[in-house]
Amino acid sequence: MQGLRKFFSGCYGMDALSNALMILSLLLLLIASWIGSGFWLYLPLLPFAVASIRFFSGRIPQRKRENQAFLNRWKPIEQKMVSFFVLLIDKGHYRYFVCPTCKRTLRMEKSKDFITITCPKCHTSFISPEE
Repeated sequence: MQGLRKFFSGCYGMDALSNALMILSLLLLLIASWIGSGFWLYLPLLPFAVASIRFFSGRIPQRKRENQAFLNRWKPIEQKMVSFFVLLIDKGHYRYFVCPTCKRTLRMEKSKDFITITCPKCHTSFISPEE
């Protein structure tokens, strides 16, 4: 056990970028197994190799910068995906309205009646439009 600890002591390890590369490698492997041609069978090795190189790398500050750059690009995409799936899940129970003044999205429980909505941000009151 001490030998493994010594071997991995200077390694950077896994981070969000490495995880994304591994997931990409698995997806490409699924596509390659479905297509079954020569080029596609070797394509999944590329992101796997990059993730492995990053894992064993001793250049920790450089790997941290790469990961931070990836996270800066990935976070807005992730937030949009989460918002999309929340909208899909909530669609049957809630209605969404946009405040005419501050353009904030407001979530209200579904009802058949017209209701007066007050925006918590700008305190503008408006009546819910028809569906």
